[in-house]
Amino acid sequence: MDWLIALSPGSDAASLAPHGRITATLPPRLLLFAPNPGTTAETLRTIPAVAVVATSAPPGLTPPATPTEQMFMDGWAMRLTPKSPTPGEGLPWDSPGYDPP
Repeated sequence: MDWLIALSPGSDAASLAPHGRITATLPPRLLLFAPNPGTTAETLRTIPAVAVVATSAPPGLTPPATPTEQMFMDGWAMRLTPKSPTPGEGLPWDSPGYDPP
């Protein structure tokens, strides 16, 4: 499960390398981070480059998030939203009543 991290102003993510892997970035301050086993959010919060670590809900940012950053955070938060089934989901492609692709 990826965590959302906001970097402190003027910081880079190099100090995170021993603790896990960066899976996505939105420069200059947001990134998604896959922690190594045993790495805790509390551990990452002690790193000076890290301003915010979120494991479940998007954080409030200072300064406030730009519209692009907000969209990035909203997308990250939606990853756990259950998807509603679509009609015909799981049926063979040529099921009666459905047009084949």
